[in-house]
Amino acid sequence: MKEASESKIYQAMCKYWIIVVTANHMFMAFSGRPSGIKIVYMFLLFIFIHTFVTMWPVWKKILKVYLMVTEVFTIAALIAVYTFQFENIPPLWKNATGFNDAQLRDFGLYQEKRQYELAALMMPHTIFLLCSMVQLHYVNEEFLRLIRDPTPEAIANAAKAKAAAKHKVKDPKHHRSAMGHARDILYEAQHKVSRRMVYLHRFLLFHLEKIVYITVMWAAISTANAQRGILLIVWILLLPYKKLHWVLGTLTCLYISVSLIVNMFMQLSFVTFHDSLNIECNIEDYSGPRKGSNVLDQMKWLGFQRMEGDQFIIHVQGLVSIVVMIMFERAVGRREAYLNLLNNTPSYVVTSIFPIINWRHADINLTCAVKYYINFFFYNFGLEVCYVTTLLTILATQDLFSIFYGIMFWISFGMRKKTTALRKYFHFQIVVLTLMYIWIYLSSIGMPPFLCPKVNYPWIKLGTTKEQHTRLLVWLNLPEFFVDSSRSLHILEFFQIFFLVMQQNSWRMKHLLKDYGGDNAVLIGSRLDEVTVATNPTENFVIIRHKNSLHKIKIFIFEYFSWLTLVIVFWTGTTQISLYCLGYLVGFFYMIFKQQKVIMGSVRVLIRTWYFMIHDDSCGFTNSSSGLGWDITCFIFLMIQLRIFSSYEFLHVREDMITSVNIAHLGYEMYNNLIESDAKQRVSEESACIEEIKHTMSRLKASNAGLYVATKPGHYDVIRGDNSSMFSELNPVSAESKSEDKPESEKASDVLESGKGQEGPNVRFSSFSSQDPTTVGTDSHRDHLKRLLALRAAEIENGEDPTDDPDLDSSSAESTPTPHEDSKAKVICLKIYTILKSIFLSLLGCLSGIMKWVALKLNLWCYKYRNILRKLEIQKAIISREAAGAAPDADARERLMQSDVDNASDGSLPDPSKGPPPGASLHHFEELEGFDQTKHPVVQFINALWFFYIIKGDLICYILIIANLTMTASLLSMVLPLAVFFWATFASPRPTKKFWTFVMLYLELVICIRFVFQFNFFYWNDHTDPSIAHERKTNPYWFPYFIGIDKWKNWMVMDLLQLFTVVFHVNVIKQMGLWEVRGFSDNAIEEVLRKTMCDQPSEQQMLAEADETGSMKPGSALDIQRNPFSQLTREHNDLPLIGRIILKMKLTASLTKREGITPSFSQRAIHTLMLPVMFYWEVLHQRITLVTDVYVYMVTVDIINTIIVVFGFGAFGEYANVKTDVMKNMLANRVPTGFLMLLLFQFFMIFLDRALYLKKNLAGRLYFHIVLMCFVHGWLFFLLPGTNGSPFFVNRIAQTWYSLKCIYFLLSAYQIRVGYPLIVNINFITKHHSLKGLIAFKIYKAIPFIPELGSIMNWMFTTTTLDLTHWMCLWTIEHSIFEIKCWRTMAKKAPVPRGRIFPQKNKYIVGGILVTFAISVCWFPLLSMNIILNIVGIPNNPTGMDIQVGMDTFEQLMTAVTDNASITEYTEEDYNKVIAQYPDDARARKFLNEFDSTQLTDINMITESQSLWTISPPQKMLLIDRLSQIPITTPLQIYFRWNVKRSDPRDGGIQYATGETSAYFTQENMDSMKVIVQASIAGTGLKDPGNKNIITFGSQTQATTLEIADMMPKFLHLTATSAAVIPVDLGLPAIELKALSLSLKGHLSTTDEVESMWWELAGAKGENMMVCYSDKVSPKMLQPIVDYGVVGLYLGVVLVVGNIFRNLYAGLFRKIQLGQLQQVEKLHQLLNDISLVRELGEMNLEEDLFGKLVYAYRSPETLLKFTKKNL
Repeated sequence: MKEASESKIYQAMCKYWIIVVTANHMFMAFSGRPSGIKIVYMFLLFIFIHTFVTMWPVWKKILKVYLMVTEVFTIAALIAVYTFQFENIPPLWKNATGFNDAQLRDFGLYQEKRQYELAALMMPHTIFLLCSMVQLHYVNEEFLRLIRDPTPEAIANAAKAKAAAKHKVKDPKHHRSAMGHARDILYEAQHKVSRRMVYLHRFLLFHLEKIVYITVMWAAISTANAQRGILLIVWILLLPYKKLHWVLGTLTCLYISVSLIVNMFMQLSFVTFHDSLNIECNIEDYSGPRKGSNVLDQMKWLGFQRMEGDQFIIHVQGLVSIVVMIMFERAVGRREAYLNLLNNTPSYVVTSIFPIINWRHADINLTCAVKYYINFFFYNFGLEVCYVTTLLTILATQDLFSIFYGIMFWISFGMRKKTTALRKYFHFQIVVLTLMYIWIYLSSIGMPPFLCPKVNYPWIKLGTTKEQHTRLLVWLNLPEFFVDSSRSLHILEFFQIFFLVMQQNSWRMKHLLKDYGGDNAVLIGSRLDEVTVATNPTENFVIIRHKNSLHKIKIFIFEYFSWLTLVIVFWTGTTQISLYCLGYLVGFFYMIFKQQKVIMGSVRVLIRTWYFMIHDDSCGFTNSSSGLGWDITCFIFLMIQLRIFSSYEFLHVREDMITSVNIAHLGYEMYNNLIESDAKQRVSEESACIEEIKHTMSRLKASNAGLYVATKPGHYDVIRGDNSSMFSELNPVSAESKSEDKPESEKASDVLESGKGQEGPNVRFSSFSSQDPTTVGTDSHRDHLKRLLALRAAEIENGEDPTDDPDLDSSSAESTPTPHEDSKAKVICLKIYTILKSIFLSLLGCLSGIMKWVALKLNLWCYKYRNILRKLEIQKAIISREAAGAAPDADARERLMQSDVDNASDGSLPDPSKGPPPGASLHHFEELEGFDQTKHPVVQFINALWFFYIIKGDLICYILIIANLTMTASLLSMVLPLAVFFWATFASPRPTKKFWTFVMLYLELVICIRFVFQFNFFYWNDHTDPSIAHERKTNPYWFPYFIGIDKWKNWMVMDLLQLFTVVFHVNVIKQMGLWEVRGFSDNAIEEVLRKTMCDQPSEQQMLAEADETGSMKPGSALDIQRNPFSQLTREHNDLPLIGRIILKMKLTASLTKREGITPSFSQRAIHTLMLPVMFYWEVLHQRITLVTDVYVYMVTVDIINTIIVVFGFGAFGEYANVKTDVMKNMLANRVPTGFLMLLLFQFFMIFLDRALYLKKNLAGRLYFHIVLMCFVHGWLFFLLPGTNGSPFFVNRIAQTWYSLKCIYFLLSAYQIRVGYPLIVNINFITKHHSLKGLIAFKIYKAIPFIPELGSIMNWMFTTTTLDLTHWMCLWTIEHSIFEIKCWRTMAKKAPVPRGRIFPQKNKYIVGGILVTFAISVCWFPLLSMNIILNIVGIPNNPTGMDIQVGMDTFEQLMTAVTDNASITEYTEEDYNKVIAQYPDDARARKFLNEFDSTQLTDINMITESQSLWTISPPQKMLLIDRLSQIPITTPLQIYFRWNVKRSDPRDGGIQYATGETSAYFTQENMDSMKVIVQASIAGTGLKDPGNKNIITFGSQTQATTLEIADMMPKFLHLTATSAAVIPVDLGLPAIELKALSLSLKGHLSTTDEVESMWWELAGAKGENMMVCYSDKVSPKMLQPIVDYGVVGLYLGVVLVVGNIFRNLYAGLFRKIQLGQLQQVEKLHQLLNDISLVRELGEMNLEEDLFGKLVYAYRSPETLLKFTKKNL
């Protein structure tokens, strides 16, 4: 194995090491700056390349010599470069050669002073030397042997090896060792890589020539000069001549090699350019002498200029790329020739990468199709590629020549059907484009500089300005001497010529390619019209039942791509506002309305129509760059669509569409049969159940008849009486009656539960879409299906598969060998791998299960629709096969017959009281689950979404229409939502054709109106006008906004989305036969019409139908013929007047239409005015309804809207843009009036909604619905913007509220349309007996007043004999029974065997949670305060401070304010210094450790008072008197007060913390103060040396400063919970209170009179500084917790939660009697019976049953027997 591996590595080196040598040689020649050494390398490389390209045999002979020469030269160069680094060597070189340093550097010899630079200099030489030595001494002989032409023996051995590889058989895996398996894996990997390499080799073989052409063009374009221009001209002229390619490549290599050597010489420093090469070009342009440099560099024009930078490879990378690609091309070609000789195979005839794939394989699968189009894409679509390239070139250039490109393009596009003429025209076009491209290139390099003094081009003064001159020259492609930098070359112009040449070659080889690639002729319409289903040569992918990926892609391309094309057409027409773009919209609207008709018509007409749209698109080309881009994009899509229409595959889609229209009546019949059968089944079931209930009630009446024979009992006598005889079923002798009663009560219960049912695929629950009959079914079927669905969903959610066999899994697990022989490390690794794999598979299974579950739910909602679609597809497949002449598939016919929608299959279901028959519901469930069951979960999910979108398309349309109104809030957008709410949602069974036609026409009208008003000449579209901008911002009723004609970006998106969704939905319902909607007609009118249409009766019939008086009997056929209205009046006499009028009008209209009578104008007017009334009357009096209860969803929406109003009521007030805080308002005891009114309105709607629901009043529901819709739209869109000054479309909260309200409207309309169920669900919260239901019930009961309020409302609006007390008693019993049933249900799901010890793990989990909760609550106050204030707390440092100094009642001495600039925060270093001051003081360190550096600040107080001391003279005299007391009787008191300013953590405002110190004057203080005051009166004191006008009052001998001891604190403590600032006394003498020193200053006038006085703080710098310690405060969101404090939290949280926690278990023994009943099913059944008889109006029986319930609870013995579990 090792030897084989080494041999393979050696063989690979022998093959490919020469590439490494060549690459290193090229790196040596081109890297860095050129030098003499590198020129030698370049010369050797030139010989190597030229001989390889031109003389292959010579190259093989001189290869060894080349390697030897390069090896010797590299050694010499390496020695020279290395020795030149010595200090004494450079002088020797200079003396020997006479070169200076610069010349030696040009030679390649220079010194590097840094070690890494020397390494970088030596490394390339060393690596190249090693590579050359390896090639020369180790692999060269083998390499030459490998490239030698194969001998006959080698050819024979290759054939044998190939045959052996085909018949190689691997050993079975279970007999192979691990090494053998590894060898197989490596072999398979090598085989795959080899196959990929074969494909890569073919790709390079067939397309490398094209890559060479592209490389040459790119090299010439990237650096435009004369040198490379020669290459471009020669190559593009010889492009059509493929035979000259070899010679062209050879000459190009030679030319480039010489150019490179010359370029390298030009970079040497000793080569200097003569000044004559720089031409002084003094020309006069349009504005006089040219400004700027006038020097033209001829060497740069030629392409031999000096390089910029230090890398020569960058300077010549284009030329080097050409050489490399030519070498690569020759190497690939020679390898192919060698392989052909070795394998004895001919050269490829067709340039296909996958030779065995031809047009016959294109329809097998996606892989074959991809391979086919890789082989023959250009052969099939080369013409389109040429057209697209031309269009992209026009978009990229946009110059004069692009006009000619467009003209030539249109000529060729018009000739696309005439291949012969087009081929000749392409010859001409190639010549013209080639000459134009050469001219463009010559213009880009400019005119030769040497012609400047001699030639002055005539367009020098073209234009009036420099910018205009430059743009004109660039647009006209005119050359000039000074080429502007804005000129750019585009390789797309080359690709025009390139693809045209390729298309010519494709036509030239068509006779050869036709057998492989098929016929690529352009199909014309007349030819396609002649094709039938039988003669279509392509596969009909539409009717295939099990479609693969290729079929789905084809369906998208040939069926749905036209929709994408129309989107592009619309978008193109609306991105630019012009009259030309209006043509796009016209074509778009035409195709939207006529698409189906045009497609189903003649193909020739279809193609002609599409040609017209393409012509319209080309005429609409705009001049802007973005507009032209969209025009070209639109043209490309139209052209692609034209090619699609001109294909055989599209004919299958067309035939499918025609067939769908022809059999659409089948879909209509199946759909209506489904609705009618379900509705009839529901009615029959309800009737049967009612009869059974009546029978039960009759029996109960009979059994209870003897209870009150002697007396006539009252209401309370029945309730409180002895009702023990009603429990006869508890007596053993009544077993017969018990067995008889049980099923009947269960049936009654089924009806009650079905009335409460709100989920499942039946008439009781469905979408609020107008197309809802997919969810039709009976209750028992629903329940059984729900159980199966729940089981399947649970299996999916748990990652289980019901088909899995656990025994098989266990056996397989047991049979797995344990790795006991492996090491422990391997076992651990295996376990880790297994765990990771299981986790990954679990996550993958969970995701897969979720997708399956969602797909199952969606299919549950739509499965009957999908069944109809499936049946229609089967029918279409049968018709297509018959049309194709093939016999129809028997299986398909059988499936169609089995799935036929007759009376029994989907609509007629078994009796729910008897349960589903075996396999019936399971069949439906399997049918439901069978959709895409074998496909990947992602495919199932996507398909389910797709079919939901198709089936519920009307709902999607409604959502988009409502969303558009929400986003724009304009009058134009309001029409459709109102039409939806007032019309579509009430239409039964679905919206009519008139509605969808109206929607489409209105959307097109809106688009046209908005398009017209997008023009800039409307003054309101000027966004730069300040007045208009101000109006847009301030006026919510600004009429362009209000109407919907304002200009804004992407105005068309929602309109386009709406229109396409509606049109797509219309196409779907057309194919299903639901376009021509016919409602369920009135039976009475049909009967009258049938009788009036009878033939004239005979005399015998007239005599038989006459009474004794001779007149016709009422209701006879003759009587109805003579007076048809009399029969209708007699049959519907119970209807109100409006109902009889409507029936009469409908009958009149029917008779008039039948007899062909034209109604009068007044009749038509009255009929038109009565249409809305008739419409809504029919909604309330439908013959067939699908009863459903959606009240739960409606009240849920209302509750959510109420929450939105509570927390976002500001959006509905005067200031919609101002954020409001509900809690802040509540805490401030503020209740805004608007907020209160909104809440009252919300609660009133909920109250009224509940009342209508309980009364089952459909008419009231309809009136309320209409009034509420009008009010909501009028309020939100007309009144609210004026109230808050903000348009609706920027009010996000109001938009959310309205969106939810629209859901409510849709639900409400659906409820009105389908009607209320027989028994409404009063207590919907107690429906599901599960843990979720119990939790929801507990939460509901915890809401104050809401449960009680709901129960009282139920009593108010329910017809009952019970008073409120008894009703509430019944309500509490229902809740108790519900809780017990929930616990019993959970106990059944997790049964506990006898004697089992409660699991310790469960105890730890439950007990641990409870203990943790209790401990957390107990410690919550302390923990919360610690965490909030210490961990997450933030420092609340002072932002300012002001001080006040005063004295008793006299004028305040001074006031000073310190701002934030005088406050300095401590750093960590400052903080450490403070702590270091108290190394041994425990008290001080304890205090300091409670703070960190962020909580300490220095406050440098302002010493000068900011207020003057303006004491009056009498007060001064009084002060002197007080100061003159001897002894002191009433001493003066002085105070020092400070106010620290900081932010308030509650609301972010400003908070002040205050504090003060005070002291009494001593005798010394009084004397000093007296001296200062007297001096101020006399104006004596010490003048300031710096300012003679400032004086300090006092005397030199006596005091000038008042000093009060222990007055000013050095440290302040700002607490978090108090507004006081506490002076800190750490107990050390050094930090006690400091003395307060004051001095009185004055300002003297020029006459030395005192003008003003003020006090100052005396002392040196730093003495008036305070250090402030600030406690941390909580963040704003946690501040309410801090406000309560520790004690408050204990009182408000701990005690309350503790009391609740205690009440959970306190008094449990009292609940045992009623809470631990054995079985409550009979009690639950009794409660259901009470509801049943109440709904049916049996009030006496309600009293009896309630009395029975009361007696059961009064008698514990009876209750125990009644709830005893049956064994």
